[in-house]
Amino acid sequence: MWKRVSFRNSCRKFFKGVPFETNILQGLLKRNMKKIQPKQYRDEVLPPGITTRVSIEAGVTIGWHKYVGREGEIIGIDHFGASAPGKILLKEFGFTSENILNRVRSRLTRKKS
Repeated sequence: MWKRVSFRNSCRKFFKGVPFETNILQGLLKRNMKKIQPKQYRDEVLPPGITTRVSIEAGVTIGWHKYVGREGEIIGIDHFGASAPGKILLKEFGFTSENILNRVRSRLTRKKS
C-alpha cells in the first residue's frame, strides 16, 4: 500500500542536490487552515515571500489554488473511476518522484522567463 511518508521520503531523496531549495510539507495543510491557525503559524508554514509552490494531492485539486497561488503548480486527479493496483495508478497519473521533479523544474523555468 502506498503511504504518504514513503512518497515524501522518496521525493526528499530525489530533490537532494537539486539547485533550488525545497521544503516538503506533509498532511499539514487543511482546507480550513486559515480559520483554525493563527497568521504567524501560516506564515511559518507557507512564507509569503515564497511564491513558487507545488501541491501534490492523490485526489481532487479543488482548494489548492489558494495555497499555491498564481505561480504554483498543482498535481492531482480531477476525475474518478480508474481501477488498478495503487502503484500502477500512481505511476499512470504521474505520481512519481521523476515526474514531480520535472514539473517543479518546469514551473521554475516558466517563472524565470
